[in-house]
Amino acid sequence: METLHDDKIIINEQGIETLPDSKRDQTVAKSESNNESNQPVISEKEALNGVRVLTEEAVEVDMYDFDKTAIPFDSQLKYWGYCMLHNPWIILMLPFQFIWGVMMGMKIISVKTCKKVAFWFANFINNKRNVEKFWDKYEKQIYDWFRPENRNGRKTVLISASPDFLIEEIARRMGIDYCIATTCSKRYTMIGEICRREEKVVRLKKQLPNIIVKDVYSDSINSDKYIFNLGERCFLATKGELKEIEKPSLDVVDKKDIYAK
Repeated sequence: METLHDDKIIINEQGIETLPDSKRDQTVAKSESNNESNQPVISEKEALNGVRVLTEEAVEVDMYDFDKTAIPFDSQLKYWGYCMLHNPWIILMLPFQFIWGVMMGMKIISVKTCKKVAFWFANFINNKRNVEKFWDKYEKQIYDWFRPENRNGRKTVLISASPDFLIEEIARRMGIDYCIATTCSKRYTMIGEICRREEKVVRLKKQLPNIIVKDVYSDSINSDKYIFNLGERCFLATKGELKEIEKPSLDVVDKKDIYAK
């Protein structure tokens, strides 16, 4: 599975840090000498926006949304509750999160602003271990049709609005080829845009520019009409059941979209 991380670039809360020029030159030269030119050094601007070309080859893929599509719940909300239960000291952050949530509900701040700081609590726990334990517990709830042995053998793209540090672990376990999710820094602050709605298409075109999308799977016509329109066949997932549908119109407006800007 290929993800957005790059050993040559470090993203932190202050901005972008790169290796010294001499060290970077040595690293690039060594990479080229080992025929690893398919892993390009990306620019600071690209890194900041969570952009990395995952493959330059023309390849047929099936594309999957994840939350409430391949699994019956919203994984980021579930993970938040899991961490609160298993790391009780971070409950001290609840008043602040409640205030952010109320301000988002009142449209004083945007969803993007709220989500930027939603996972700050991960700095005060062993997040990697919690993610692994979380999926140890909930991996069994993934629908059978999404499991590797039941897919049709094409390359797979998992694209999700949930944070990358959470989704990449389950993507690895499920044998996903390319994983694109909302990008977070090493301090668990969201970088760039939330990977949802039109942004999914933007990210796909930047990171997988030559893919040929065959089948698309999602639980939401309104939110994912954009990626549905990239595929040859569209499948609506409802509580684990799949139904083939026609491509939805891009003119449809979802007035109930809780993520509206």
